Amino acid sequence: MFSIRNRKTFTIVSLLLLPITSAKALSLAEAVDYALRNNPSILSAIADQEALKEQVSQSWGNYLPRVDFRGEIGPEHTEKSGKSDASLATHDYGLSLTQTLFDGGATNSIVGRSNALYKAARFRTEELQSRIALNATESYLELYRLRSLLPIMNSNEEMHQIFLSDAKEKFQGGGGSKTEVTQINSSLISAKNRHLTIKGKVIDAMARYQRVIGVEPEIVELTPPPVSTIPADLQDSIHSARENHPLILSMTSTLKAAKEEKDGSYASMLPTLDLSLNSNDKKNSSGSSSSESNWSALLQVNYNLFRGGADKANIRESARKLIKAEEDLRQAREKSDENVRLAWNALSLAKKRLNINQQQLENAEEQLEESREQFELGNSTKLEILSSENQLMQARIVVVNQQIVLNLNHYRLLNSAGIILANFPALEDSGDSENSRELTDIYSVDNRDLPPIDLERIINEISSDYDISLWSSNIVDDKNSEPSAQEMREELYGRGEKDLYLYESQPTKEYKQTIEHKQRSKETPEWARYADDDDEEEEQDAAPLFNYFATESSFAIEPELRTSSNNASSSNIADKTSDNSSLHLEIGGFLNRLDRVDQINSPTKR
Repeated sequence: MFSIRNRKTFTIVSLLLLPITSAKALSLAEAVDYALRNNPSILSAIADQEALKEQVSQSWGNYLPRVDFRGEIGPEHTEKSGKSDASLATHDYGLSLTQTLFDGGATNSIVGRSNALYKAARFRTEELQSRIALNATESYLELYRLRSLLPIMNSNEEMHQIFLSDAKEKFQGGGGSKTEVTQINSSLISAKNRHLTIKGKVIDAMARYQRVIGVEPEIVELTPPPVSTIPADLQDSIHSARENHPLILSMTSTLKAAKEEKDGSYASMLPTLDLSLNSNDKKNSSGSSSSESNWSALLQVNYNLFRGGADKANIRESARKLIKAEEDLRQAREKSDENVRLAWNALSLAKKRLNINQQQLENAEEQLEESREQFELGNSTKLEILSSENQLMQARIVVVNQQIVLNLNHYRLLNSAGIILANFPALEDSGDSENSRELTDIYSVDNRDLPPIDLERIINEISSDYDISLWSSNIVDDKNSEPSAQEMREELYGRGEKDLYLYESQPTKEYKQTIEHKQRSKETPEWARYADDDDEEEEQDAAPLFNYFATESSFAIEPELRTSSNNASSSNIADKTSDNSSLHLEIGGFLNRLDRVDQINSPTKR
C-alpha cells in the first residue's frame, strides 16, 4: 500500500555528492589541463608563436657584422693582341667583413617590431587558451549538471510509479476514482518525458565534452569543481582586465609594433654608413704568371636621392597603421570593460537568484510536509501530494541549475578579468585548496549514497523505443497482457465519431454492468449519448489538477549553459522554457477522452 512517511526523498547535497566509482576521475583542473595540452587550435597557435620568435633572432643578426669568403680556382686561358696566348692555373681568394655603423634606426625598428609581434602572438595564444579553458569548464559543468539531474528525474518517475500503482489498486478495490488514476498516469507520462529528455541531453553533453576536452568522458568520473577567488569588487575586476587580459596585452603589443614600424619608416630618408674590411689574394690572374695580394679598410656611405616618392608613401602608410592599432586597443579596452561589467552583473544576479531559489526549495519542502500531514488527517488527497512532489522536484532542479550557473559565472568573470588560467589550482593540489569551495554548500545535512549512473543503460534506452504507455485498459481491467498495436492506436486516437465509446469488441465488467442497468431502467443511459456536454460539477473539481498537469510539463527543466568567451550577460543564464504545446494538446485531448470513457463505464455519477 501507499506509504507517506517511509518514501525516500533526495536533497540537493546528496544529488551533488554522487559517489565516484572510478579511480580515473578528472577534476575540472585536470580536464582543462588536458584540453590545453591537446587542443589543435592551441598547438597551431604555439607553432605560429615560435615562428615569430625565430624572426626576433633574425632581426638581431643585423647588429652583427657580415663576413663573406670568396674563392676561385681553375685553368684560365688568356688571349692578348700582340702577345702569345697563355693558359695558366689560377686562383683568387677574398675575405670581406662589413659592419653597419648607421642605418637611420632601421635595425632598432626591426628588432623592436619583431619583439612586439612575438609578444602579441604569445598573448594571442594565451587568449585562445583562456577561451578553450572556459569552453572546457562549460562542457564539464554542463555534463556535471545533467548528471546531477538524472537522479532527480529517476526519483520523480519512481515516485509517480508508486502513486499510480497505489491508485490503481485502490480503484480496482472500488474505493478510488478513475479520474485520479488517469491524471496520475498523465503526470507519469510527463515525468518519463522529462527523464528521457535529460538522458538525451547527457549524450549531447558527452559529445561536446569529448570535442572540447579531447577525451571520452565517463559520467561516473565527474567530480565537483572548485570555485576560485574572484576580485573584490567591480573596479578591481576592471583593473585586472586592463592589466592582465591577454587580448588587451596582445593589442598593446601590436600597437608597439606599429610604433616601431612608423619610426623605422624614416630610415629610408637617411644615409647609411658601413665599415668594410677586405683582403684578396690572386695568382696567375689575367694571363700573368704573378701573385697579387691586397687589403682595404673603408668607410662606405650610401644615400638615396630619389625613389619616386615611395619613401614618403611608406611613412604615410605606417602612420595610418599606427592610428588603426591605437583605435583597436581603445575598442578592446571598452569591450573588455563592458564584458567585465556584464560578467559581474551576471554573477551578482546568479547569487541573488540562488538565494531566492533556495527559499523556494524550502517552501516547497514545507508545503510537501504540510500536504503529508493533511493526508494523514484525511484532509488531503494523493493528487495534492503529487502536486507538491512535482513542485518540490521543480525547485530542486532550479537550485541545481542555478548553482551550476553561479559557478559558471565565476569562471566567466575570471575569464573577463584575464585571470582564469591563473586561478585554476595546481593539478597535484586540485580539490585540496583552502580557498576552494565545492558545489555542495547548500545545506549541511547527512549525505545519502546514491547508485552510480549506468551510462550504457542510458544509451541503450535512448537508442531503443522508450515505452511511455498510454494504455488505460490495464488500469481499468485486471490484466497484465500487453495491448496490441491496434488497441493502443484506438486508445490513443479514439475509435471514430460513431463508435467512439462502444466497447462491444472488448466488453469490460463495467460495460456489462451498464448494459444490465440500461435493461432494468428502460431508459437511455448516459453512455449511449455522444457526451459533448460533460458534467459541470466534475469539470470544476478536475480543472485545477488538469491545468497543473497540463502545464507542469512545460516548465524549464534546465537552462542551457551557452558557450561564451568574454561576454557573460544576464540573458545567458536565463532559464530556457521548452515549447511543449503539441504535448499539451495530445495530453489534453487524451484526458478528455478518458473522462468520457469514465462516464460510460460508470452507470451513475461519482
